[in-house]
Amino acid sequence: MLAMVSVVIGLSGSLVDMGLGTALIQRKEVTEAHYGSVFFFNIAVGLLLTGLLFFAAPLVGLFYENEELTSIAQALSFLFVLNSIGNVIRVKLRKELEYGIPTRAGLMGAALSGSVGVTMAFQGFGVWSLVTQSLLNPLISNVYLFYAVKWRPILIFQWNALKELWGFGFRMFLSGLLDSIYSNLDTLIIGKLFTPATLGFYFRARSLNYYVINYSSGSIMNVLFPAFSIVQNDKNRFKEIILKGYHLINFLAFFLTGLFFIIGADLIILLFGEKWAASVPMFHLIIIVAFVFPLSSLLVNVISATGNSKAFLKLEVIKKVFVTLSLAIGFIWGIEGFLICNAIAYVLAVYVNVIFASRELQVKQAWFLKITFPYIMLTIILAGTFGIIQHYLNFPHIPHLIFSFILFSLIFGLSAWLLNLEGFNILKKEIKIPAKVKNYFNFDKNINNTP
Repeated sequence: MLAMVSVVIGLSGSLVDMGLGTALIQRKEVTEAHYGSVFFFNIAVGLLLTGLLFFAAPLVGLFYENEELTSIAQALSFLFVLNSIGNVIRVKLRKELEYGIPTRAGLMGAALSGSVGVTMAFQGFGVWSLVTQSLLNPLISNVYLFYAVKWRPILIFQWNALKELWGFGFRMFLSGLLDSIYSNLDTLIIGKLFTPATLGFYFRARSLNYYVINYSSGSIMNVLFPAFSIVQNDKNRFKEIILKGYHLINFLAFFLTGLFFIIGADLIILLFGEKWAASVPMFHLIIIVAFVFPLSSLLVNVISATGNSKAFLKLEVIKKVFVTLSLAIGFIWGIEGFLICNAIAYVLAVYVNVIFASRELQVKQAWFLKITFPYIMLTIILAGTFGIIQHYLNFPHIPHLIFSFILFSLIFGLSAWLLNLEGFNILKKEIKIPAKVKNYFNFDKNINNTP
């Protein structure tokens, strides 16, 4: 039920920002008038969307033929206002490469709202425990943001300030809206054509894929996009940051793709119980292309950071043609057929991203493809081998998960070291060893004495 309503929230979510947040980060000279105007504009749009969804909620229930969804949609409509309030502060912190405060805000919101949600679930509130958690998360995060950040938007609203951002932001908004529509279209169609249980299984499988995306590219891209924007006129430095980021994201994305592929079944059963076992085949079909979003995320940010929003929009339109074909053709063979067609469409989308990014940087496509190839082969070989071995093992879920996790991580890391993959080398250099540990083991002394 929550998945059904989340489609509407997701489709409308990109309307709150209207691409102006990205424009604030990309623009070199930003005044308080820009921040203030965007802040109040976002809140106005958030209020408008809340009102529209609140009064249009009966249509959601009518579409899915489930009256209970009406009240759920009305409650979740307030997410638009809650998300709009903290948007500009997060953008400002991100532009200044300040990530400590928003990270703590996110952790606090997740921990407290999660605790309330779990407590309500045990008390028998059902889906309303999830609804309450969804609303409390941004509320708590925003309260912490306003407490921790001394900056406040000035009481000013200037159309000229918005117009200065709108040239770049409008195409980014259209791209974001298009992406938002297609990101939720599969859930919308599955919710309409199949049973709510089938949608629930699919939604659960897709949500686990989020962790691969988040922990392989989410945090990194939050740093890289502002960094790209700062050095966009220094071509050599720009390429250097892209090359380093691309190596690192390749290593993390393919490692997590392979890892989740082999532990996915155990993870789903342990976390959610045997009743969610039907999610496992869907999860495997989704996770095999989990690397796509992290790689694409960096490639498209190459284009947006340089301010070429026209190419960015064109790129999104081309990619959505592939996704449209997968939606039109795939469902002929059911959800599995759709997921296979979708995987093919996503791989093709990565290649299109490579074409556009290489044009922007004026480098050959092989510049990106040569980096990705060894990671693809390593993941296919290791995940395939582990999959065959797992077929003949009959361990309980917990020891099987621990064994697979440790062994795959060790072999993947050792293989990356033997192959001298740059992503592994970069990660090694970036991991900070605490001073106390370093002193205890005399790391510096050992390094200096090593031939």
